[in-house]
Amino acid sequence: MALFRKVLICGIILSFLLQGTIGDVNKNLLNPLNGQYNNCLLLQSNLAMAFWNINSTHLEMGVVANGQGFVAAGFKSYIGTTSTGIMLNSDVILGSMATTPNVDDYWISGAQQICAGPNGVCTDTSRGGTRNIISGSINRDTSTGVSWLQFTRLLLSPDVGHDVNISNQPTQMIWSFGTTDPLAYHFGRNYLTLNLFTPPICPNGTNGLTCSGPGQGNCSFGCCACEPGWGGPSCSSIDIAATTGGQVSDELTPDIVKTDYDFSTSFDSKYTLYWKVLDKDTIEFAVDCDCTGWVAFGPSPDGNMFGTDAVLGYIKGDGTPSINDYKIGTERSGTCPGVCPDTDPSVGGTYDILAFNGNGNNGRTQLKWRRKLDTLDTKGDLVITKGKASNIAWSYNQDQKGPLLQKHSNKGGGSINFFTGKATAINLQDLQKTHGSLMFIAWAILVPFANFVARYLKRFGWWFNVHRGVNGLAMLLMVIAFIIAVKFTTLQHFETPHKAIGIIVVILGFTQPFIGTLADLWFDIKRITDPATNSTPMYPDITHWVVGYLSWLLAMINIFLGLIAYHASLGVKVVYILGGGAVIAASLGYFVYKLVVGKSGH
Repeated sequence: MALFRKVLICGIILSFLLQGTIGDVNKNLLNPLNGQYNNCLLLQSNLAMAFWNINSTHLEMGVVANGQGFVAAGFKSYIGTTSTGIMLNSDVILGSMATTPNVDDYWISGAQQICAGPNGVCTDTSRGGTRNIISGSINRDTSTGVSWLQFTRLLLSPDVGHDVNISNQPTQMIWSFGTTDPLAYHFGRNYLTLNLFTPPICPNGTNGLTCSGPGQGNCSFGCCACEPGWGGPSCSSIDIAATTGGQVSDELTPDIVKTDYDFSTSFDSKYTLYWKVLDKDTIEFAVDCDCTGWVAFGPSPDGNMFGTDAVLGYIKGDGTPSINDYKIGTERSGTCPGVCPDTDPSVGGTYDILAFNGNGNNGRTQLKWRRKLDTLDTKGDLVITKGKASNIAWSYNQDQKGPLLQKHSNKGGGSINFFTGKATAINLQDLQKTHGSLMFIAWAILVPFANFVARYLKRFGWWFNVHRGVNGLAMLLMVIAFIIAVKFTTLQHFETPHKAIGIIVVILGFTQPFIGTLADLWFDIKRITDPATNSTPMYPDITHWVVGYLSWLLAMINIFLGLIAYHASLGVKVVYILGGGAVIAASLGYFVYKLVVGKSGH
């Protein structure tokens, strides 16, 4: 919930959200408090569910969230707020199990997870108010990964300025939860406007009695309790786990025996893929990962994650495997669209895993599954063509399990001929590091040096050759880095600030040598020998200087955005800030010095 606001948003955009099976998560949200309250509302599918009772003086509420960390729920001080944050100006009840279970009354007045004076996430008592909680508790089910907060509070609180009163009219409710108990940036959050005095009805239900969809699940105080074989918030989606095709199969043993497979390849030191072609049209895969989090693998159009026909799986809390058939459409966090099951209407495909099994023994994740070479699912799957190499993509998270998943910690691509065993793997993290290193050398070292030579060392006859040669080397490194970037991204990815600015920098970088060449060819010696004509033309000379400094400044900013986007360590970021700041400070300092002592050389 914390709230170091969105300078980090560019790097957080790409997250995998893995649902073990359609409807499973919503059932897990419903089960802990089902039947204990008179009202129930699915706040957001697969994320959170609210329950409540209203009596003459009190609100009794429970919120179940799909995370094993803190849970918070509350109400905004007014509807239609113009504040920049959903959570700001809010009266919140927050529960966590950081040391011991604790539930307290908070007021959120600042975008930070700590209370600094009156600002931040502060208890009412620390701000001079009172704790308007009659009772409160926080609980957790580690087998399903859900946590739930329960509390009772007064509808009309005497704590003016710290609590929001609740009456028979629309109220703006907020909620959030985290994956850790110490207060940190929320993993999920949202808000909605509702009247707590008006009982909710089931989605598309008849007189509020039944849920819609072929499953005709029963309505439980406003939420759907689906019949076996159906899932989703309205019981209208087939629950793959409840069908024969999606269950753990006895055809496959849970353990991976290397000698059972014809081929294998290791993508990095922790991730190994095994496979064998069983007959004319069926192939069996197995993944052995030295990790406890989720893993993914599948054919890809070009070796990137986008468009990949992926099998994504993990080991659940009870030790059993969860695997599903996915289509990776777009880079986004949250629910589908994005990382969607093939059976989702947005994909329109079919579930084509013939059998699967796996285990989580000894701190490893081992999964195996079978599929057809050609599943005939033209919307959700890619064909593995006999005798030809297939582009592939793989990824995993070291320790984050499903069904709600954070972004992959490792990923890569390449090509494999599943019939000969020839594999060419590309570790995308290595490519990213190479890309970043080359861009750093080019723009943070070579370009500033070349600019310094051109700006302050023109009294030496060699300045122009050095300036041109160093900049030429920088441009060569930039081109190589750009080609590498294309290898681990696609054109549709150039929508984030880092990638958009990168395109601008590359364009300016290519433009600069041509403008500089014109400045050299059109140079008139009279600008030096004849004081009457001692003026610098706007084009190409001044344009060359402006474009040069602008491209360098954008590149320096973009390098830092890249460090954020690809999750560089705090130490690397600090070193870059200090080093880049030193280069900028030295340039500005020397410029001021030359202004004070005399001509700068131009």
